[in-house]
Amino acid sequence: MIRKMKTNVESMEQEMKRLTSKMSSISNKCEHLEGALETNRDKMENLVGVNRLLQRLQFLFELPHRLKKSIQMKAYSQAVRYYKVSHKILKRYKSIASFSKISSDSASIIEKLTKILKNLLQDPDENPLAKMENAGLLLSLHEP
Repeated sequence: MIRKMKTNVESMEQEMKRLTSKMSSISNKCEHLEGALETNRDKMENLVGVNRLLQRLQFLFELPHRLKKSIQMKAYSQAVRYYKVSHKILKRYKSIASFSKISSDSASIIEKLTKILKNLLQDPDENPLAKMENAGLLLSLHEP
């Protein structure tokens, strides 16, 4: 029985050494893979950042069309939300010709929207809840 236990302990020691060796090997391979993937990870993060920037630019370039479409669909709150999201950015970069054009086009569209909202406030047939929403939209556009 003691010999059997001694044999079991010795075999366990060998198994532990083999397991430790395999774990060390796996750890080394993981470190190597991490190093190899690090450059790809950095590239991916960079590409994700560029993609976000391109999406934002695309949104800005489509803004006048989006505003017109929202007004056409009578989605006035959506138009105001689009304008408010982009207004500060356009104002900051108004020295760039394309942004200046987008800003002026958007401002004229919002001016038309403001007139529509004011007319709806004056309309006696308009739903009182809709009037409240329209008044809130005017306030969010800083209109009296």
